[in-house]
Amino acid sequence: MTNAADVWASMLGQGVHFLMPPKAAALPRLGDRAAALADAERERLATGDLFYFDAAACDAAGCVEQRHQGVEHLVPSAAGFLVWEKPPMYLRGGVPIRAVSWGVAYDGGTWVAWWSDTLAAVQLRQLPPAVLTVNGLLMYHKETHFHPQSWPAQLGDSDHPEYGMLRGLLGAWTVIDTGAVEEKLLPPLCRVRKVARWQLQVEAPPVRSFTRSHR
Repeated sequence: MTNAADVWASMLGQGVHFLMPPKAAALPRLGDRAAALADAERERLATGDLFYFDAAACDAAGCVEQRHQGVEHLVPSAAGFLVWEKPPMYLRGGVPIRAVSWGVAYDGGTWVAWWSDTLAAVQLRQLPPAVLTVNGLLMYHKETHFHPQSWPAQLGDSDHPEYGMLRGLLGAWTVIDTGAVEEKLLPPLCRVRKVARWQLQVEAPPVRSFTRSHR
């Protein structure tokens, strides 16, 4: 929330490709495009529910049969941020995709942003330790846009670079929808609540924590 526009601008300047709403893509200055992207992601994160899948829930999501339907009918909340205990996939070099965030897109579809594990990248010597100070424990990887009433075609190709991420995400949404995982609300830690309130000016919501259902 504090340095997103600068980080986005740096990535754009390095040639990282972003999917953009038409209004943002039409902005002439790189800094303005970066700020528009950062503002949109900030709004999604500030209003989103928080989800956590433990190892058992991750296993359930990984083997569930998914039902083709409009993605927006499957999402468990209009905006959210989900962290996996067991990553749904690893990038080249062994860095795991650790989290995903989503929200409503400009066309009524769904924006999805994927986040990699910064600490793992540092430990694997793919990034310098200073990146942890700049980006925190999670680092933006890429974004996906689902059109309204669409189902991701990437799930039909197990060799597609996004297959593992999408399998993990749509699997998580599916097991929540079908009741294959049980939910427990965890209140935010006191220190987390204080940081959110005083440094970020948001109220930290409870975490919707999931494990495999025993029913």
